[in-house]
Amino acid sequence: MGSPDSKYIVNLIASAKKGNKNSFLQLVELNLGNIYLLSLRLLKNQKMASEITGDIFNHTWQNLKQIRSDTSFTAWLHGIAIYKNLELFRNNKYINKNQNSTDTTPTDQRNKKLENLINGLESEERIAFVLHDIEGYKYGEVSDLMPEYSEQTIIEFVFSARKKLAKGFEYDL
Repeated sequence: MGSPDSKYIVNLIASAKKGNKNSFLQLVELNLGNIYLLSLRLLKNQKMASEITGDIFNHTWQNLKQIRSDTSFTAWLHGIAIYKNLELFRNNKYINKNQNSTDTTPTDQRNKKLENLINGLESEERIAFVLHDIEGYKYGEVSDLMPEYSEQTIIEFVFSARKKLAKGFEYDL
């Protein structure tokens, strides 16, 4: 999950830690799309994904001095993003009813269909699936991020999500 940062990223982080906002803005520019897409997949709501993405980068700026030199910036940023999104989900501060995304980046029909099928999953299944199968977290790590569910329940959520996604594509074959 956390490969070492390039020298360029390390230099940007060092400069941003000293208060250089332009360096931080370059870090934002490099990561904005991935963080927004992660938020959109988790929340299934464009407006909230945009807002939480801004909150994530604001939190990152305020806490940049806390990143350890042995930690990948991307992994650290993804951790913040996942924590912030799950916090929003737990507090029910967003609406996810029938909020299908229309501005996702995939352009071919199969990718759009997959995004729509993922968006159609129950919230817990979608979050567990995205964190495990798309973001690469282990079942135990997903359970740690969603402590209200056991590791076995996370496995069941991911299995159910995969089954629903496969069923959604079975008529295309």
